[in-house]
Amino acid sequence: KRIDLSFRCEKLKTRTFFTKADPFIVLFIDGVEIGQTEIVRHTDCPVFKTAIGMAHLKETVQQARIEVRDDDSKGGTVFKVIGSVETTAAELLLGSEFVVKDSEGKPQGSVVVETAAGLE
Repeated sequence: KRIDLSFRCEKLKTRTFFTKADPFIVLFIDGVEIGQTEIVRHTDCPVFKTAIGMAHLKETVQQARIEVRDDDSKGGTVFKVIGSVETTAAELLLGSEFVVKDSEGKPQGSVVVETAAGLE
């Protein structure tokens, strides 16, 4: 079954004091990138319009990683990782708020995941 996931972030920490992030999200399932959102400019609370479609296999445990990135190139090719969330695809499908943590495990804000379809 294919399910569309929508994302928004709240209270993202920015790398510099004077500017806000240009965030976007990249979703990985079992280590493979399956999609990314658009870049939202100059905000620490982005609401992404681009949903990411995910095929969910109920009978297997799929590892999911949401990576929140700050665009430094006006196109997403040069970026800094603000933080990420490690979870399972099943947890994503429940639609929830997750704490985004940097590489040192420090909270960097949150990401809210919403689904366009429920589990069958």
